[in-house]
Amino acid sequence: MSYLLIRRADLEGVPPLPELPEGYALRLLIPADREPLAELLKSAFEDAEWTPERVDATLINDPDVKRIYILETQGRRVGSVAALIQPDSEPVEGHIRCLAVHPDFRGKRLGALLAIACLHTFRELGAKTATISVDEKMPFAIKLCRSLGFEPDHEDSSHVERWTKILSDLLAAANL
Repeated sequence: MSYLLIRRADLEGVPPLPELPEGYALRLLIPADREPLAELLKSAFEDAEWTPERVDATLINDPDVKRIYILETQGRRVGSVAALIQPDSEPVEGHIRCLAVHPDFRGKRLGALLAIACLHTFRELGAKTATISVDEKMPFAIKLCRSLGFEPDHEDSSHVERWTKILSDLLAAANL
């Protein structure tokens, strides 16, 4: 997968957390979530490398990860996201890691709900900006982030060309 950084320059005007759809619960990770979270990430990212051990290394045991949210319905974990505070960043910056919605549950704005939960967490923890790395082959994720005020960040010169193509493709898909 090829990732690009997208940034929200400030956390003013973060939308309120949307109401959860009926039958859904948003909560913090508990130890019993470790294996189901690995399965969710496998499905959401189409990546068989997600194991409980990778969940530990990437999320649970990372001291910069401040909260891990789980979205569930009828006992099934259908979404997750980690709120990370970038160490030594000035100003303090939050980073959304592993924003995932199971493919069977996409199109319900659950990803937006999870991202907004992170943005509120970042404000609570004193962050001034936020970032997320998006897979350039997942236009729905880029569209979601843009709808929440994130803009492309050009970490290196190749990103300008890549972002130009992505944004052009999104406009063409929208018939603009």
